[in-house]
Amino acid sequence: MSKFIFSKRINEHYKVKKDVNGILTLYHSPKYLFYYVTKDDFHHIRLKTYREIASSDQYSDVKTIMESSIVTDYSRDGFEVEQREVFIRDIMRFTIRWFGNAYNWYCNRLSKPIDHICKNRVFVGSMDWKRFKDHYQS
Repeated sequence: MSKFIFSKRINEHYKVKKDVNGILTLYHSPKYLFYYVTKDDFHHIRLKTYREIASSDQYSDVKTIMESSIVTDYSRDGFEVEQREVFIRDIMRFTIRWFGNAYNWYCNRLSKPIDHICKNRVFVGSMDWKRFKDHYQS
């Protein structure tokens, strides 16, 4: 279990936590319980968040950046992606965020995470900090 040095909100959709090992972890943590974000808007929000983090000077001692989700494949964003087994409580955390998006209700996409819930697996994207900074710095 990693000990976190700090945690802070980047924007209304993302929080970031940095641990003592130099790993920066992004969490999709919407400010509001219910929100409406389409798939393309969510991709745009992620890219904007990546650019904000890459251009910030406060993460100079970071070695790796990570992000995880039950449905998002981060290879589209340039991350190396693997599937990992997780505890059911972590799956439920992801699922609650998925159900909080009104767009998923509107488009009847609620059944999508069921397959991942049954497998107890999540997508984990990771990228070396230098590569991340080169890729996303404006």
